[in-house]
Amino acid sequence: SIKKPLEATILANEELHSSESERSARRITISIKGSNLKYEAGDHLGVFPQNPGPVVRRLAARMDISPSVVFTLAPAEPNVGPISRFQEPISVQTALARHCDVMAPVSRRLLRVLADYAEK
Repeated sequence: SIKKPLEATILANEELHSSESERSARRITISIKGSNLKYEAGDHLGVFPQNPGPVVRRLAARMDISPSVVFTLAPAEPNVGPISRFQEPISVQTALARHCDVMAPVSRRLLRVLADYAEK
């Protein structure tokens, strides 16, 4: 569950389409050994990826901030809703490792959201 996630090991990651296809679909086999979970057809799976530690530390260093710094976010404007995952205190390490996609290019949508939290 989202409140009690299971850390699992990926056993296999297989592309189901041919290399000529423009589409991608994958069969991913995950070990639930020792978890007391039982999978049945139709069950859902949530994936909570984490960014690699070295990448997170490099990014924090690039931002000139210690990964151990704890912060919260509050909107700069009074009628802007909060970013829910950062309402409670959270460390830079945890925020960058678990809540930010630091491996992909920044989207315009994300820049607009972050702009609401920036000081003018």
